Amino acid sequence: MRHNTLKLLLLTPLPSPFLKEPYLKLAELAPKVVTVPVFHGDASHRETTWGEMQWPGYWLEGKKKNRLKKIKEIWEAEAPDILVVSSYRSYEANYARKLALQSGVQYYMAFVEAFRPSTLMGKFVRRLLFKRFASKASGLGVMGRRAQQEYGGLFGGPIIECPYIFDLGKILSFQRPAGPREATTFLYSGRLAPFRDPMAAVRAFHKLHEIHQSKVKMVISGCGELENEIKEFISSNKLTDSVVWMNDFKDWYDLRNLYKNADVLLTIGVYNTWSLTVIEAMASGMPVIASHTTEAASAQVIHDYNGFLVQHGDIEATVEAMNNYVEKPNLLELHSERCRSIARSSSCDVVAKRLHKLITTN
Repeated sequence: MRHNTLKLLLLTPLPSPFLKEPYLKLAELAPKVVTVPVFHGDASHRETTWGEMQWPGYWLEGKKKNRLKKIKEIWEAEAPDILVVSSYRSYEANYARKLALQSGVQYYMAFVEAFRPSTLMGKFVRRLLFKRFASKASGLGVMGRRAQQEYGGLFGGPIIECPYIFDLGKILSFQRPAGPREATTFLYSGRLAPFRDPMAAVRAFHKLHEIHQSKVKMVISGCGELENEIKEFISSNKLTDSVVWMNDFKDWYDLRNLYKNADVLLTIGVYNTWSLTVIEAMASGMPVIASHTTEAASAQVIHDYNGFLVQHGDIEATVEAMNNYVEKPNLLELHSERCRSIARSSSCDVVAKRLHKLITTN
C-alpha cells in the first residue's frame, strides 16, 4: 500500500463539514491520500443547520440489500487502498469492514466519540460491538480524554486524538469590541434536546437577569423538541426583550457568524460526546462556561483560565461563573485572548497531519 497516491474509502453517515475539510487536506500531504466518501445516513434533519452539503461522493439509498449491493459495487469500482469508518455500529460499516478483510485492505476508525451514557447492559453491548469491530483495525482516532480511556482499554493498536475540526481562520479573524459592554451577551447554540439541557442555560440566565436585568442578554440558536417549553419559560418570566433567537442562516459556514453576536458560550448539558461549538466559540474569542461532561470543554477549557467548568444542574455555580464576566470585564478580555491562543493550536492542518500519519505508517 505504498504509492504516490492512495485512495481512501470513507464510510460515514453524513457529509459533515467538520469531516470534509480534514479529509480533503489529506490530498495535500505526501503520499497524497484521495478520499472517496460514502454516505449512509439521513441528512434531512441537518438541512436547516448545514444547508446544501457539498461533498461529492456516493449516497446509499433503499433497503439493506440494495445498500450492501451498492457498497460492493463501489468497492470494486474504486479499489481502495485504505478503509476508514466513523461509525462502527452500522451494518454498512460492518459490511465494508468485511470487504476490507477479504481484500487485504487495512481499515481504520477515525473521529470516534466517547460512549454515550447508558445502562450497564447498554454499555456492555456497545463495548462488545466496538471490541469486535476494532479487533483487526490498524488504528483508531478518538475525540477527548474519556474516549481515550474507554477505547484504550479495548483496543491494543495505535490511538490518536482526532477531534471534529474545520478551517478556523475566518472565525479567528473576528474582531471583538474591546472594553466594557453595554450588555454582556450569553449564547446557547445547538439542538434543543434533553441531553443538552438548554433549559439549564435559560434558567441560569433568568437568575442572572434578576440581578443585572438590562446589563445581560442571551442569544439562542437551535431547534428541537424543547423549543416550545423554552419559549413559554422566556415569556412567563418576562425575558422576551432580553433573549434573541437566531436560526436564519443560509448554510453551515454562514452559521459561524453567530459567534459575532455574543460574548460567552453556555454549554451545560447532561452530557455531550463532543461539541464543536466549544472550539468555534473559543476561536471567535468567546470564553466558555460548560459542564464537565461536555467532552470538548473537558479537553479545551481550563477552569478559571479561559472559562469555567461546572457540574450539570449546579445553577448556583453556573450563575456565579456568568456573573464573573458581567462584573469583571477585564476577565472577559483575558479569557478571550487565552481562548484564541488555544484555538490556534487546534487547527485543521494539525488534525489532518495526525490522521495522515496514522493511516500511512501502520
